[in-house]
Amino acid sequence: MNQLLLVFFGLFILLVGCSGPEEEEKIDLDEIKENRTNLDYGGEEDDLFSRLDSLLRDWQQAQRSKDHANIQSSERTLRGLALGQFSKLVETLESNDTREQIIAATTLGFSEDIRAIAYLLEMLNNSNAMVRGNAAMSIGHIGSPETPMEDLLKVLKEDPEDRVRTMVAFAIFRIIDPEEDQGALPHLLEALKDTSPGVRNHALIALGKIGDEECSKAIIATTLNDEALSVRYNSIRTLGIIADNQAIVPLIQKLDDENIRVKQAAASVLVKLTGENFGLNKVKWEEWAGVK
Repeated sequence: MNQLLLVFFGLFILLVGCSGPEEEEKIDLDEIKENRTNLDYGGEEDDLFSRLDSLLRDWQQAQRSKDHANIQSSERTLRGLALGQFSKLVETLESNDTREQIIAATTLGFSEDIRAIAYLLEMLNNSNAMVRGNAAMSIGHIGSPETPMEDLLKVLKEDPEDRVRTMVAFAIFRIIDPEEDQGALPHLLEALKDTSPGVRNHALIALGKIGDEECSKAIIATTLNDEALSVRYNSIRTLGIIADNQAIVPLIQKLDDENIRVKQAAASVLVKLTGENFGLNKVKWEEWAGVK
């Protein structure tokens, strides 16, 4: 099988405007699965999956080259096809063609349609890791707070594939409500110890949305000194979002980090937390804080 869509397991790829239809405040997932009438907004498409494959590859290339005009153009086309061929795509999720399942699971995220969630959740139990991971990614792109959190938390804890857990963590951060963690907090704190840097990064971003002292303590104790540069950097950014003063001294210590971006991020958050500005001068910060 070719290397279709592997790029989707990279970090922090987001679609433009990922919200479901405004008129839908609540969704009945069981009803959606039982009743597939009026799902499509368009007619039949010839060579649908070949066209989607090509469009998704173009979108990937535009993402890599940061070609925003082509990113937006591809996303508009993919959204139109996802809505127009909705029933065909959800039907394909249940087929035995893994390649088409991967394409369908990925394309449904571009629909921004909460009706896709019921079908995508079922794909989290698929035997193929790319189907599971891309289904989770699409759930995250749709970003509905009505998504059952328990289904995602189970996969986050149990799936053996790093790339699947990474996309599930992405989905959790996208759907979590800052006012109500929906039982996710202890699972996200545990995810800070996950073997995958991608999981740790997305867990950090989700914890930034929750933003309490327990989150700060866990970050300081685990990922602030992570071996992965991206995780250290995101730990500092998240501590800045939470804005807990208990992070001041640990952040001063990060001014010794081997990476300049991490040092700069630590200095920036220190300025935000303290109102002082000693740049990257660790000695000055330590004198100000009364620590050595």
